[in-house]
Amino acid sequence: MVIDGLSIYLLLIINLIGFLSAFYSISYMKKLGGLSEKMPVTTSTSLSASMSISGIPPFNGFFSKLIIIIAAIQAGYYVLSILAVFVSIITLASFLKVQRFTFFNKKSSGLESSGISVREVPFTMCFSMIFE
Repeated sequence: MVIDGLSIYLLLIINLIGFLSAFYSISYMKKLGGLSEKMPVTTSTSLSASMSISGIPPFNGFFSKLIIIIAAIQAGYYVLSILAVFVSIITLASFLKVQRFTFFNKKSSGLESSGISVREVPFTMCFSMIFE
C-alpha cells in the first residue's frame, strides 16, 4: 500500500512540473531549478518515491522487483530478468534527471520571470506525503 501511495505521489509531482512548464510557458525543465530550497519536504519525499519506484534498497520497490526477478530466474526466463534490471536502471536515470533539474539544479530565474512565487505545500499535504 505504501509503494502505491508513493508511486501515485511521484506521478502527481511529475504532472505538477508538467503543468508549471505548460501553463507558465517554461519549456525547459532546467528553468525550474532550485526548488529544493523552497520545497524541502516535497524534495525529500519525491526523492524517496523516485528511489522506491526505481527499486533501490531498502525501499519497498526493491523487494517487489527482487521477488519478480528471482521468480523469473527460477522459471528460466533469464532474458526477462535481465530486462527487468535494465528497465529499473533506465527508470532510475529518468527520475534522477527530473530530480536534478527541478530540485537540485542551480537556482533559475524561470519561475521568477513568470511571476510565480514558490513555497512549500500546506501542512496537511506535507503530512500526507510523509506518512502515506
